[in-house]
Amino acid sequence: VCSSDLVRGDFKEWCNFRKSESILFLECAILFQGEFHKLVDKIIFVTAPQAIRVQRVIKRDGLTENQVLERVNNQLSDAEMAAKSDLIIDTGITDINKLDIQSFVR
Repeated sequence: VCSSDLVRGDFKEWCNFRKSESILFLECAILFQGEFHKLVDKIIFVTAPQAIRVQRVIKRDGLTENQVLERVNNQLSDAEMAAKSDLIIDTGITDINKLDIQSFVR
């Protein structure tokens, strides 16, 4: 059994346990590669410039830059993610008043 299958099963069970909730969120770096997008109604792509994302992961996980870049290179590109998303939020800015949110209507 693939680990993605197990995680999908756990997510479905988690959702069933919370079916009285009006909104649930799934954070997933491999949303499309693991076919998790089939389990959700809307997709929100939260992004920032790559350099900022890399530094955040280095700080959070204690990885080297090369380790982080290897992970990034195994994921879909920002352009591909944006094209498949219903909403894009750019967190690369430091002033919350300038947060760039783009909504795409399909």
